[in-house]
Amino acid sequence: MSRRGWIVLVLALVVVAGAALVVVTAGNAHTGRPAPAAVPGPDGAANDYLAAWGKGDWTAMTGVVAGARPDFATIHQGEISDLMVVSATYSLVPPMRVTGDQADGTFRAHLRLRGLGDWDYTNHFSMVRRTGQWLVAWTPRTLFPDLALDRKFARSRTLPARADILARDGTALTAQTSVVAIGIEPSHIKDRASVLSTLARSLGVDPVPVAAALSAPSVRPNDFVPVEEVTDQAFVPLRPVLAPVPGIVFQHKTARLAATPDLSAHVVGHVGQPTAEQLTKLGDVYLPGDLVGLSGVEAADEAQLRGTPSGQVKVIDSRGGTVSVAKTFTGTDGKPVATTLDLPTQQAAEKALTGVTQPAAFVAVQPSTGDILAVVSRPLNAFDRALDGKYPPGSTFKVVTSAALLAGGVTPDQQTTCPPSVTVDGKAFKNFEGETSSSLPFHRAFAISCNTAFVQLASKLAPTDLEAAAKEFGFGATPVIGVPAVGGSYPAPADAADKVSSAIGQGRVTASPLQMATVAAAVDAGVWHSPHLTGPPPPDPGLPALSADVDQNLRTLMAEVVTSGTGTAAAPGGGTRVSGKTGTAEFGTANPPMTHAWFI
Repeated sequence: MSRRGWIVLVLALVVVAGAALVVVTAGNAHTGRPAPAAVPGPDGAANDYLAAWGKGDWTAMTGVVAGARPDFATIHQGEISDLMVVSATYSLVPPMRVTGDQADGTFRAHLRLRGLGDWDYTNHFSMVRRTGQWLVAWTPRTLFPDLALDRKFARSRTLPARADILARDGTALTAQTSVVAIGIEPSHIKDRASVLSTLARSLGVDPVPVAAALSAPSVRPNDFVPVEEVTDQAFVPLRPVLAPVPGIVFQHKTARLAATPDLSAHVVGHVGQPTAEQLTKLGDVYLPGDLVGLSGVEAADEAQLRGTPSGQVKVIDSRGGTVSVAKTFTGTDGKPVATTLDLPTQQAAEKALTGVTQPAAFVAVQPSTGDILAVVSRPLNAFDRALDGKYPPGSTFKVVTSAALLAGGVTPDQQTTCPPSVTVDGKAFKNFEGETSSSLPFHRAFAISCNTAFVQLASKLAPTDLEAAAKEFGFGATPVIGVPAVGGSYPAPADAADKVSSAIGQGRVTASPLQMATVAAAVDAGVWHSPHLTGPPPPDPGLPALSADVDQNLRTLMAEVVTSGTGTAAAPGGGTRVSGKTGTAEFGTANPPMTHAWFI
């Protein structure tokens, strides 16, 4: 190749490389030095200004402002604090109108105001070109048309009245009530341990979170640290116990409470001021000091019950007078939440557990619909064991086992035995009350709840028979009732001993009181219904109805429990008929084991 040809080839490569670099930077064709950056036009300068505004970058903003005032940043920061701006975006609305060294434009603002919501507005602004650079000709009116140096933003906010939670007949289960807030004032404490123990003993509160609240870094010596709210009536016997303890103080106020203490504590729930953590979860439509649902339906249906706030954004003068109303927020009233609860039944259930000192639970269910009529859980300040507790159901599960036995051909009169103990795969099973009989019909084994009779009969069932029966009574279904709740769990048996353990409600089978209430309801209705508390009725689970023979036999068996079996204490007399099933379930590792007592 000639020398000229090599030069051409090299030049061609240089041209290709140079073309690739042009996309990134421009250079001086003669010197090779980078060319000066292009000066942005009015659109570019306006976009830089608006982007910096949205980020709160006052320094960057002043770089594109003609003659920025010394208080430029203070004025903008005041807008954020006065309006409680959570976030803001500003965007240019094209086109810009340019006349020589002057330009006019429009921007659109989108502000999120804490506790109120979104505010959108548009505003005009002007720009000038000085020494070749486009700058915003800023005045307070650039923020908003009616602003001036002696004017600023102000806002108002009003929350609607919280809607009621209703019983099944429309009766309000919530109301504003005169209460006494029991709390602690740190500066008055002489004996911290005495304060905590007195509150725990008198109110049943856990002293650990009370101590934590008292030790929070934000608590000042003269603050009121709330512990519990009680009605005026409930406060009468508490006052002489609490008042003598230095540090325990009281505030009289009006609060929203449920119709009964049990409903306030659990299903209906209660309202109060949210913690910082709860505020974060609730979102920026809430403000510190707002009352929110903290438990039960009050918390689950917070948005529906609360509604949305109303308010205004105003421009005011130096005397506080209103110059203009920039934005009006039209709030919405909260909407009542209907429940399936029946207040007379609820009150009767609470009365039935009056004086019970052990942890206890009560659930009443409408058999034909699954509607939850009453829920009681004790102690009041613990979790809702009636809906959310899981326990071995003990002999109440024999209703399910009996359904499998009856479907498999066992008859109520079929003879069986009730020996003192039976061993299956090396595991011994005994009768809780020491029952024994050399021969008895199946219906008597059910009535006296003979474990060993059921172990012998259930050992002949296939594992899938008990699984299928448990499913027909709702085991394995997750209750969706609007508040936290659990159902029943029937794990597939691991071996023969595990199978017969579950047949008598021990082993690994567990159920909530709610679940076992639906088991009794299924016998009454002939088919299992999903439990229902709030909202539309749950979809039909599609479970098969109990066969007529099995269902009738179960009703007869459960009636005998009350007339002449282990449940005679439930016989009401007066011609009223009650059917049921007792149960005792062992738990823990103590010797002898601790037990739960059941009746469905």
